Amino acid sequence: QIKVSPKPVARKSAEVHLAHFLSAKEGQEFERLAVLHGQYTKLHELVLAIAGHSPYLWRLITRNPKRFLRIIDSNPDTYFSDLISSCDRVAVSHAGDEAAIKRALRQIKQEAALLIALCDLAGVWDVIRVTEALSDLADACLQAALAFVLTEEAASGKITAYDRDQPRGVVILALGKHGARELNYSSDIDIIVLYDPSKASLAEGVEPGPF
Repeated sequence: QIKVSPKPVARKSAEVHLAHFLSAKEGQEFERLAVLHGQYTKLHELVLAIAGHSPYLWRLITRNPKRFLRIIDSNPDTYFSDLISSCDRVAVSHAGDEAAIKRALRQIKQEAALLIALCDLAGVWDVIRVTEALSDLADACLQAALAFVLTEEAASGKITAYDRDQPRGVVILALGKHGARELNYSSDIDIIVLYDPSKASLAEGVEPGPF
């Protein structure tokens, strides 16, 4: 699906980086990547551009080649949908372990960042789809964080129960570019969390207070 790719300014340097990456280790993923680079000129040019111009994306590629291979071998829309769904799953699988869910969400963010950037640079997704994808990722991570916190509150006895699909008494307002679904790669998210204890399922004897 690659339509375009940026042109590397320092092409020779980028080629050295790419050749070193492909030859540095042995394994099926490197053999597969070498085949793909030889077979698809547009892919080769795209990765050269990344090697020459984006240290962050290049680190994501070189530190986890299996992840990179999964992405370029995938249908990007299906892959991204699965990533969004995984945010909800990690909120369940890492319940009670704050360090683990932070680590899992960081990994999802890195994978989504690489996927979105590749689709953007390659002309697979237009700018509207790119900003919507970044906004969808922010929404999914926020929802996972909220589910984790509510699980913690229920475990501590501060609330009796909650509906994971529609928690009561809590509203998160997304402001600015997030609210407009126009997040870009460098955007922070600005949110306001509103908590109404009168609508929350408070445990008996617990006084309403800040969430």
